[in-house]
Amino acid sequence: MQTRKVILVLGLIGIALGMVYIFTTTAEVTTYANFAEARSTGKTHQVVGALSPSHEIENDGGLLQFYLKDDNDETVKVVYDKPMPDGFKNSEKIVVTGSFNNDLFVAEKILMKCPSKYEGTDGV
Repeated sequence: MQTRKVILVLGLIGIALGMVYIFTTTAEVTTYANFAEARSTGKTHQVVGALSPSHEIENDGGLLQFYLKDDNDETVKVVYDKPMPDGFKNSEKIVVTGSFNNDLFVAEKILMKCPSKYEGTDGV
């Protein structure tokens, strides 16, 4: 009888810890959006796009500014308060995580999808 109570209490503690873990990790989750969706909510989103070829990249010390074109062909100026990541200019796609501040998208994180140098050639 005593063993059943201990198992029950341990099970309830495990369930409670699992719920705490789920609630704390889902609070950090951001969703993928285009610039229009990110602008309308004011929340943190992940936007996927490509560097705009018609705009210059400004890299002034610890401040990176560039224009990103999302999948809906909207081009927005992105500001990133950190140095330019390695391989940034050669990226096929860029994922910026952040939110809008007026007309600027302020990025907190940048992830890059670079051309793979590990892809095999035909016949190899």
